[in-house]
Amino acid sequence: MKTNELEQRLSARDRELFADSALWSSVPPERRRWPSLVASPSAAAAALQRMSDEAKAVLRTAVCRFGAGAADEERLIQAAAEAAGLAGSEARLGALELYGAGILFAVRKAWGDRMAFLPADIYGVWLRSLYPCRLVPLDADAERQALPVAGKSGSDVPLSRRLLEAWAAMFRSGAGLTAKSALPRRTAAAIEEKLAVAADDLAALGLKPSGSAVHSLPAALALDIGFRLGMIGFAPEAGCFEWRDEAANEWFALGHTEREKRLIGLCAVHYARNAAPLTQSAALLEALQPFRWYRVSDIHARLSELAAPLADRTEAASAIGGALDGWLNALSAFGWMERGCDGTGEPLVRWLWEPPGARDAAEDGAVGDAAADSCVGFGEGDAEEPLYIQPDGDLLAGPLVGYAVRWELEQIADKVSDELVNVYRLSAKSIGRAREEGRTEDGIRRFLERASGCPLPPAVDAALAEWAMRAGRVAFAEAVLLRCDTADIADALERDPALAPLFIERIGPLHFAVDREELAAIRKRLESLGFPLSARMTALGGDAGGDKQRAKDAGGRSGAAFPAQMRNGEGGDGFGGFIEEPRRLQLYELAVEHPQPHEWFPQLDKTPAMWLRQMRAYHPSTRREMVERALLWQTPLKLRTEAGAFAFIPGSLEGTGGTNWAVTGTLRGTENCSKVRLTPEMWNEMMLIVPGVSP
Repeated sequence: MKTNELEQRLSARDRELFADSALWSSVPPERRRWPSLVASPSAAAAALQRMSDEAKAVLRTAVCRFGAGAADEERLIQAAAEAAGLAGSEARLGALELYGAGILFAVRKAWGDRMAFLPADIYGVWLRSLYPCRLVPLDADAERQALPVAGKSGSDVPLSRRLLEAWAAMFRSGAGLTAKSALPRRTAAAIEEKLAVAADDLAALGLKPSGSAVHSLPAALALDIGFRLGMIGFAPEAGCFEWRDEAANEWFALGHTEREKRLIGLCAVHYARNAAPLTQSAALLEALQPFRWYRVSDIHARLSELAAPLADRTEAASAIGGALDGWLNALSAFGWMERGCDGTGEPLVRWLWEPPGARDAAEDGAVGDAAADSCVGFGEGDAEEPLYIQPDGDLLAGPLVGYAVRWELEQIADKVSDELVNVYRLSAKSIGRAREEGRTEDGIRRFLERASGCPLPPAVDAALAEWAMRAGRVAFAEAVLLRCDTADIADALERDPALAPLFIERIGPLHFAVDREELAAIRKRLESLGFPLSARMTALGGDAGGDKQRAKDAGGRSGAAFPAQMRNGEGGDGFGGFIEEPRRLQLYELAVEHPQPHEWFPQLDKTPAMWLRQMRAYHPSTRREMVERALLWQTPLKLRTEAGAFAFIPGSLEGTGGTNWAVTGTLRGTENCSKVRLTPEMWNEMMLIVPGVSP
């Protein structure tokens, strides 16, 4: 779940309480707004300075062990406690601090259990704040020796441009659904061809199509991105997908760098979530400088350091290599990253576009604008170049031709070259297609002149006029053919005053063209005249199944069921996407109320006050009671021995009572937390430490 989805569920008061958290006290009041606070790298860095060690421990565990996925709350608390040497109640208090600042959230299952999670869209900000990148690109001499590696499933064309062409191909091929609410295979194949991303590269990320609407993984990706950007919608009354011009125009108006940067972020949030190492790889790579070579081994080593707080760090580290390689392959396939090697053959990578995290501090305005004022960004030369129109009707589109122009070219022309400069060609067929979609000759002419900045060459202008004049003059019309055995029967039917108005026209001596909608009336009238019709519809060649199959094909494109992913609203809580999500948190109740410290400690009011206030010596039986209470509450004990005072976290109690018992747990306050077994005579004084209650 992302912060914008959470914002829709939260009340204004909830958001105000988040902003009032002490963690955000360094942010000027006028800029203290949730969710911009939790998405701000500089605000996150400032919050970490004020965050308790317990809250940091929970946050590190969430980031390192669970990524952007959800975890059972108790499992998160336990893992954080074990990793940082905390008692369960101390880790719980840290989680409460994060809940109160709007950093960590929880949802409640139907049976009452809770799942905790970091919003997916701020995961990268907090990972990079907790674990700064610290990766250094190659120096100038080493970069001169770096060479790109061919054949690494890379592409020179960025994903955004291929998506544009894939969406255009989708609507040209037919955006209606079949009777089974699925995208026609022909349409899916057209999308897949234009997207040019191998299904294996996507499957390596653990991605799968969701539902039955799209079986092709690349086509599902293109649809999913289009829906998430708001550019593709679904018209249930027509049983087809539809293009949303307003959202598309906003997307097309973005500069080339900004558009690609947003798309990189969208893909990281939604398609790098199936495993924590994959999410971490995506977040860390976003912090690298664009256009500079980095050693893959350095990136792997930095990711391995994220496993340090984990008890099972060996297992986590072993998964990093595959996750990193999978995400690098995807970024290369999307046209955003290039793989290479240095002079010794060591693998290298570099961004070909600016990633979202490369200028976090400069772009962030939640704390101050000084960094932004001193930064000159990439892509400020994103000016669009004109379209070049050749006298033979070829249209030359260079790399910087705007996306609004490219989209229109897809509608009025055919692409004939995929080189650095794309070549589109006007033809009678392409102009006919454009006219069918509602474009006029004058509109096409104005677009071409505006995009090129020049009048049309005379030959192109004349050809456009001729093609537009001929477009739509000849067309297929769908009708049912009524066939008679003899011309005499046909003449009799044509003379019938009730039947004749139901015919569209007579075709030759034996046939009539009739409208499908009039079939029932025609059948009834023919039966009354003594000409009962066959129950089966036959084809002209005598194939009884031909028309039946054509009717099935035609009917499959309208009245299709609403896709399951969208039955509860596009982009909202009910939108499951066309790519399967690991866990749909939107389906659960958001927990805005959290148990407070006094609720964690049953019978606190019946506990002797002296147990909580000061160190004292107690009888062995009382010491056992205090240990049992600490185990029940998951709280530490403070013990005084001859060597000094230490915090002790009890883990288990053994023995029957009296003085014949022992407690095993973690002793804090030494150089390293250590597991020990203590008997009651091994300490002199003790007290209970109750987080949030003890003085």
